[in-house]
Amino acid sequence: MSEEREMKPYKDRVWMALYVGSTHGQRLKAYLAERGIPHYFPKMKSEAGAAPMFRNYLFAALDKDGLAGMRKYGAKVLAQAEDGGSLLDELKLVRRFETEAGGKAVTVIPGIADGQQCKIASGALKGLCGVIIEKNAKRLFAVNLEKLNQTLAVDFLHFGQRLA
Repeated sequence: MSEEREMKPYKDRVWMALYVGSTHGQRLKAYLAERGIPHYFPKMKSEAGAAPMFRNYLFAALDKDGLAGMRKYGAKVLAQAEDGGSLLDELKLVRRFETEAGGKAVTVIPGIADGQQCKIASGALKGLCGVIIEKNAKRLFAVNLEKLNQTLAVDFLHFGQRLA
C-alpha cells in the first residue's frame, strides 16, 4: 500500500472520486503512484479473486495540477471532500469493509436509494439540493416546497442532469 497513503485530509489536496473508462483505470493508478499522489483503489473478494469494489472508480487526493493530469485519462470528478468532508468519511467506511469483512464477499449495490439527499452537479439545475424518489417506476429528483406544501420533481437522467 505504499502508493495508497493514509486517507486523511491534506492541507494542499482534496480527496476526489474519479470515474475513469475501463481501459484507463490501471494506467491512471500507475500515473498516480509514479507521482506520489495519495490514492485509493478499493478491492473486494470475488469468485475470480480480488476485483475492484467499484468498477471504473478511483479515489485520489489531488491538487490543481494533479486534477489537470487526470483529464488526459478521461477521468471525470464525481464528488470531492471539502475540508475532509463526507466523501472521506465514506472512503474510511469502504476501507473498513475491505479490511474487516473477514474474507467474505462484499456486495456492492449500485445506484441511488430512494430518500437519499443529493445535489445536482451539472446541467440547467446545477446546485439544487433535493431527494431521490420513485414514482410511476421512474427515479426522480425532487425538491420540496415546504411553504406551498408541494414538491417539484424531474427525471434527472432524461433531463441531462448529473448528481454530485
